[in-house]
Amino acid sequence: MAMNTIQSKTVEIFNQQVSNQFGTQRIALFFKPGSYNPLNVEIGYYTTVHGLGHSPDDVTITGGVQSTGAFD
Repeated sequence: MAMNTIQSKTVEIFNQQVSNQFGTQRIALFFKPGSYNPLNVEIGYYTTVHGLGHSPDDVTITGGVQSTGAFD
């Protein structure tokens, strides 16, 4: 999957979940082993990010994974 497609999907999920404090939707993002550069993943309510592989070093996200808690 192209990096810009992944970025667009993570933004779409963030926009859906950022104000979903009392919602019932739960989202899990799973990344296959590899390098994701550049990628910035913002996390909203009930969203988790997981790297797949045998070692934590199997997935590298250059950019960041963060939850700012800010929404419009």
